[in-house]
Amino acid sequence: MLSNFTKNINCSIFQNPSGLCVPKRFLEVFVVDTKGNKHTVPFEDGDNLFESIHEAGLDIIHGSCNGGIACGECVTLIPEERKEDVSEQEEDEADCLEATGNKIKNARLACGMILDEDSEGIVFTIAPFDN
Repeated sequence: MLSNFTKNINCSIFQNPSGLCVPKRFLEVFVVDTKGNKHTVPFEDGDNLFESIHEAGLDIIHGSCNGGIACGECVTLIPEERKEDVSEQEEDEADCLEATGNKIKNARLACGMILDEDSEGIVFTIAPFDN
């Protein structure tokens, strides 16, 4: 009876590696907003930080390009010792940061950072954006 039930469950929020529905394991990072509040942000391997923040229902980071690596408004600081635990900076992200005049060496765009299991536990800080 239970196996018939599990076959009929909508598994869109579950992994299904062996034909069984099991809870999906989310990884977590933390984000400190511009007011100093620390938020837990779950993510899946391969997500970018900008999308993960929004998918968590947090309205703490913005970008007029909606995460398209074009506006430079989602500048986020990553601890120096954890820079290797996110994706390498691509040329379009570097160009965007340069265009904003950003000189902070551990600054990245949230939309340009791809997270994986090595990223778990990083504490990011959102840089204030001045229009």
